[in-house]
Amino acid sequence: EDLKALLAYRNLILLYFAAGATTSMVLTFAGLWGVPFLSTHYELSRAAAAAQCSTMMVAWAFGSIAFSAVSDRIGRRKPLFMGGLAIAMALWAALVFGGRWSTGVLTALMVGIGFFGGCFIITFAYSKESGPSRLAGTVSGIANMGVIQGPMLMQPLVGVLLDRYWQGAMQDGVRVFDLVSYQRGFSLILAWGV
Repeated sequence: EDLKALLAYRNLILLYFAAGATTSMVLTFAGLWGVPFLSTHYELSRAAAAAQCSTMMVAWAFGSIAFSAVSDRIGRRKPLFMGGLAIAMALWAALVFGGRWSTGVLTALMVGIGFFGGCFIITFAYSKESGPSRLAGTVSGIANMGVIQGPMLMQPLVGVLLDRYWQGAMQDGVRVFDLVSYQRGFSLILAWGV
C-alpha cells in the first residue's frame, strides 16, 4: 500500500529514472565497457585503460561528496542535479563522439564525467523531500533502485548494440568492436540522460 501511494508522486518516478541515467553513464563505462573502448579506440594498454576508468570512479566519489555538501548548504536540489547531469552528458558526448583526444584531454574528460556524474547523490535527498516523511525509508529504497537498476540494465543493452554492429574482428578469441559500434552502443546512455 505504501509503495502504491508513493508511485503517485511524479518526482519520485522521475528521480528514479534520473538516478539510473546518471549512474549508468559512469558505471556502464568504468565498470564494464571503458577498458575495451579505451584499449581499442585509444590503443591504451589494458592497465592504462583500467587506470583511466579508476580515475573516473575516484572523481565520481569526490563529485558525490561535493554535490552533496553544496546541495545541503544552499538547500536546493534540482538546479545542481540538472546542471551536473547536463555537464556530465556534454563531456560524455565529447568522449564518445568527439574524436580521439590526447591523453591529457582524455583524463580531463574522465575526471569531468566522474565528478559531474556525482550529482546522482542529490537524488537521495531530493527523493526524500518529494514524498511523505512517514515513508522516508521506502522513498530511499525507490531512489536506490534507480541507482542500481540503471547500470544493471544499461550494461547488457550496450552489449546488445555492440554485438549487433560488430564487424567480425577478433583478437585473442575476444570480439573487438570498432568506434562506430561503440558510438551506437554508448548513444543509449546519452539518450537516457536526455
